[in-house]
Amino acid sequence: MKHRTLYQIGVDREDIVKMVSRQSLYYFFTPCVIAFMIALVLIYFFVVRYGHKVFTYIGSTGFRFGVMIPGLLIVLILVCYYGATIYTIKRNLTRTLNNIK
Repeated sequence: MKHRTLYQIGVDREDIVKMVSRQSLYYFFTPCVIAFMIALVLIYFFVVRYGHKVFTYIGSTGFRFGVMIPGLLIVLILVCYYGATIYTIKRNLTRTLNNIK
């Protein structure tokens, strides 16, 4: 609704799409960055407290891969989800703005 109003008062389609993309980027990745920072702090304290036990049983390489691979998979899934969401929003926005006369 607000995008239709912006378009009617003269804002270009490209500017509206940029605005929606930027807004979605903030909505998606701000919570992710905060959660990532909290996870880093928790992992650091875990390693400081229980690191000697972890390194004895699985080694430092196993621990790194056990933390990095799931983290990278989560980032990959979030990036794909963000891309699909932006694609859908742009498609719906284009349809909506094309119907305005």
